[in-house]
Amino acid sequence: MSQSMLCDDALDKAMNVAIRKYENGEYMLPELVFRAKCTGDARDILWKQMGESKVKSKGTFVLATVPGEEHVYGKHIIAVLLKGIGFKIIDLDPAVTVDEIIRSVKYHQPDYLGISISMASTIPVIEKIIDRFSENEDLENVKIIIGGHAVGAGFTDSVDADSSCGDINQTLDFIKNLLISYK
Repeated sequence: MSQSMLCDDALDKAMNVAIRKYENGEYMLPELVFRAKCTGDARDILWKQMGESKVKSKGTFVLATVPGEEHVYGKHIIAVLLKGIGFKIIDLDPAVTVDEIIRSVKYHQPDYLGISISMASTIPVIEKIIDRFSENEDLENVKIIIGGHAVGAGFTDSVDADSSCGDINQTLDFIKNLLISYK
């Protein structure tokens, strides 16, 4: 097993422990985020020491808050958690337009586009982004993940997204599945 695989395995285990402790009530959300931040920072340090060419991230997420949304805290928490498990994060400014989101996804060619939505009034913007994705063949491999308080049961199907997370517990389930799928 290579050095980078050993480091990734150890850091993944650390994140799994932190998630489990949060789920068991031993950690509160700030403690989970702190552990994820430390794990993400440790990955950065180790990756620099080993050389970027020897280390492969688990993939890339572009994270965006839809135009019209003011709430960005959830997106920032998710960015820290995803970085903690080994993903490269492209975190877009909160005031981006639909066109800027599409341009960023085309430029970075991520594995995932994560969109934060906390107000039901911005659901039409999500639909517009997904429509723009369906018009662009070069974006068909990018999975769209919607997260936030406005996400309810059946939301994924109603907007034709790949996945959705309405709260932190659903998000942690999604993250645990990512950890399993990238083993």
